[in-house]
Amino acid sequence: MYCKYCGSKNNKNVKFCASCGKAIGEEEVVETTVKPVSNTNGESFFQKNKGVIAVAAVIVIVLFLLGNGNGKGNGSSSPEAASKQFLEGLKTCNTKKVFNSIYSEEHDVSELTAEDKKQFMDNMCGMVDGYKILDSDIDGDEAEVEVRITGDGDSDEGTFYLVKVRGKWYIDMDRTF
Repeated sequence: MYCKYCGSKNNKNVKFCASCGKAIGEEEVVETTVKPVSNTNGESFFQKNKGVIAVAAVIVIVLFLLGNGNGKGNGSSSPEAASKQFLEGLKTCNTKKVFNSIYSEEHDVSELTAEDKKQFMDNMCGMVDGYKILDSDIDGDEAEVEVRITGDGDSDEGTFYLVKVRGKWYIDMDRTF
């Protein structure tokens, strides 16, 4: 089990983190209200919106090509916290939360213009109604976080790949999208 505060690996039955001393408990569950949507053709949210997602992916790539160095956002103290920050930013349309939780080794996210960020958020904002962190695995300065994302009445599971930079965790946009 990993500590949700510092990310250190602990034995399964411990009550407190061996590294930071904080209480280890069940992973926080973020509950949201999901509007029921009739899905007569059996397609998932991501299948129904693959065109929008493809356009958003192209925009993400273009935005990163506009930069020219490393991301310099605020990062988070654990992979789970970075994932939550990113997803909460998409859910609440909070540009700062989204762009402070991502990293690209090839492109400087901080160099993106306000217009570039607005364009990205216009395409992604509102696509996430809710989310749940399912599992995480840390291996040195890299981590994987399994998430379930709910949007438009459907849910889908996926993996965020994260990297630790200067002691903070970021979603690795070069590997995740």
